Amino acid sequence: EDGIRDVAVTGVQTCALPIFGRRSVDDGSVAMAVPTADGLRLQGDGVDLSVGPWIEAADAAALRRVRAVVGEVPSVVGRQLAACGVLVASDASALPDASDARAWQQASVHGRRHALRAFGPSAALDAWPSVSVILVTHRGDHLDHAVAQMQQLSYPRLEFVLGAHGPGVDAADLQRRASALPGPVRVLEIDGARTLGQALQDCCDRAEGSLLTKMDDDDHYGPEHIWDLVLAREYSGAQIVGKALDWVHLAEKDVTVFRPTYAAEKYADFVAGGTILVSRADLAAVGGWRPVPKSVDRALLDRVLGAGGLVYRTHGLGYVYVRHGAGHTATVADEHFLTKTAAQYPGLVTP
Repeated sequence: EDGIRDVAVTGVQTCALPIFGRRSVDDGSVAMAVPTADGLRLQGDGVDLSVGPWIEAADAAALRRVRAVVGEVPSVVGRQLAACGVLVASDASALPDASDARAWQQASVHGRRHALRAFGPSAALDAWPSVSVILVTHRGDHLDHAVAQMQQLSYPRLEFVLGAHGPGVDAADLQRRASALPGPVRVLEIDGARTLGQALQDCCDRAEGSLLTKMDDDDHYGPEHIWDLVLAREYSGAQIVGKALDWVHLAEKDVTVFRPTYAAEKYADFVAGGTILVSRADLAAVGGWRPVPKSVDRALLDRVLGAGGLVYRTHGLGYVYVRHGAGHTATVADEHFLTKTAAQYPGLVTP
């Protein structure tokens, strides 16, 4: 699961790609950069690697053992290291505190975003795909929050297809609230008798973006959220990408837990449902969303996996799953999320 994939799915051959990025909790070494004729030699605790000038797939896998490189690094190599989630610094004093896992992951993700957005294939061609944000809601009291989350998204080619599902949401009111979103907006009035899966499909049928991503009306999303998903799709070649369920806000207890129980940056069979991104073509190839009232995310994942497709789980930064204690389509109790935590924070933390 942590290596290289080269598979055929839904009639399209995906290429072998290295896995980029870091685990959510990373205990890799800090290596010193020693210049060589062909690139760099990285030496540190348990690490002795030669890389560059171009980092190959095997190098990317080996770099999982390196969390940072310190020293003089040629810019072309430094960009590739950053794309792999490795921090690059001229001096060790510029690195985060060794014990602060959150700060390390934030720095790693920030560097990777910049490297891939500035120097990746889509950047070179200026060919970022269009994305349709799909949101279905039946809770009128969640509209302000949902619209605020969508309003801050920074991805440049967005449209929004919003489903007012049942009598609890007025479609005209939703259209008015969504008028300032950063892209075209379509609001559908959906009969409450239709299942959640049918409502999602209704919205997807009206979407025009080449990629579709699902957002939930009560979770928290950072400005770079869509970027993270698009980049993960580009470097993984997976039919579905989504985020790790690392961060959970338990609203009744007003505590945010960091719970990295599902490893980030790997092919998997589970991603956070409120972060699923899939192309319109791949969704159609598996028959769309199943017409079920709950567990719609699991049903779609199973359809894609059953058809031989790939699911890739990227990092969890920029997404916080919210538990209200009641009203969830998932039936897991809040106490479940207080187990196996790496850290707990009072209040809402939005990493």
